Amino acid sequence: MTMIKQDVFGAPAPMPVAIDALIAEHGSWRFFFAAVAGLMRAPVIRRDIEFMPDHLRRDIGLPADRDPPRRREHMW
Repeated sequence: MTMIKQDVFGAPAPMPVAIDALIAEHGSWRFFFAAVAGLMRAPVIRRDIEFMPDHLRRDIGLPADRDPPRRREHMW
């Protein structure tokens, strides 16, 4: 008897199911090369985030690297 597990609507599929679906749709070689390319691209993406301006880092929920500049007080 085969049981099909039903997930909550909108919940992501488990990783093996998602991988099997991608392999069935695109083929194992294309999936393999896409996975290797993604692994090679990951350090570049992390490096780009390190040099991202503080306002963009805050927008995506990351802490700012530097303290915000202090406001200058003018003496009149």
